[in-house]
Formats: sequence, C-alpha cells, structure tokens
Amino acid sequence: MTTAKNAGLATYGRPADTEYFSVALASDVTSIPTSATDELEECFEWVKISSDGLTEKPDLGKGDPLKDWTGKSQIDSPSNPSAQLTAPILSQTRAGLQLFYGADNVEADETTGKPTSWGFDGSTDEYVIVTDELWNDENGKPADLVRTVYPRAVPQELGDVSHTREDGIVREVTFDLLAGEDGRYYNSYRASSASKARSKAKAAKAAKQ
Repeated sequence: MTTAKNAGLATYGRPADTEYFSVALASDVTSIPTSATDELEECFEWVKISSDGLTEKPDLGKGDPLKDWTGKSQIDSPSNPSAQLTAPILSQTRAGLQLFYGADNVEADETTGKPTSWGFDGSTDEYVIVTDELWNDENGKPADLVRTVYPRAVPQELGDVSHTREDGIVREVTFDLLAGEDGRYYNSYRASSASKARSKAKAAKAAKQ
C-alpha cells in the first residue's frame, strides 16, 4: 500500500459548475446558505469571471504592541481585522454590470434580460456572493465540493476597463467584506461532490411533482 504525496491537497479555483460565482442583492436574499449543498434562492444570478479567478485578502489588522520604557511588549497588539475579495468580471450580463455600475444604473430587456443601457455615478450596493469549487482527492480526482459564502460584500474599488481587439472586456471589482450575523467575513463548507449530485437530483424530482 502506497501513500500519495499529495494527500489532502486540492485544486483551487476549479469551477464546480457554471454557477461557480453567484451573486444576489443582499436585500433580496431571505436565507444565507449554510452548507455546500443548499439550493440557492432564485434571486442568485451566475456571473462569469476571467481565468485569473477570485482573490481573497484577509487582514488581521494588527497594530504596534504596547511596550514599557525598556521596550518590552506588555500587551498584545490591538487588532482591527478586515477582508476583501477581488473579482475580474467577464460577464456582460445584467448581474455582471450591476456589480460594477450599481443595480439602479443598469437597464435590461424584460424578455431577454440582456442589458440595454448602463452608466456610472459612483453608487454601490450590498451583495451576497457564493462560490462553488471542486477539490481533488489524494489521486488528483475531483472528490469534494467546497462552497464559500460571503454574506455581505460591498464594492470598494473598481479597476480599469480596457477595450481591445485581442482581449475580452474585464471589469475588476474589489469588495469590502463585512461581518455577517456570526461575526465572520466569510464561511466555507465542504461536502462530497456526490452529495451535491444527490441534492440536485432530489430538487429536480421535487420540481416535477
């Protein structure tokens, strides 16, 4: 019997399905997902991001420790933790444009949902963001579904938008992550990918009844 050297390692940033990056206005969400297999509410919309993927930036926010006159630390440094999430948005959909320009600044066709006009005035909204990734087993095969839920995400910084013939239009948004009801900026949940498949099958069966 051999032991794999990469046991427990994961392939990060590998979309579990087309709903890898899902968003909804916080005001529209009635129940924050609390597991890797919860079905998302209908208000969530899929947003495609570039191959650069998402970037989390947690910060402990530690300051300088308090010291006595000899320079010896007396009290642990105070901290003011924070977290950010950066998303390079590739979708030119209503949901994708709303993240960049604000929900009230994007108009869309009522039938197709395709954006018809949008503009910038500096307004922002609060969102719930959900990502689903596949993690590998010790043999390098997708085995587990890992969902990360960001319960309160507010656009804080916008990147440049370039229009070229060679590259897709990417609108990069950096979100400030605010603490949810449990005091956490985000939570991740892990489950067997088979559990997700069973959950989807059960939901599809219930929809037909």
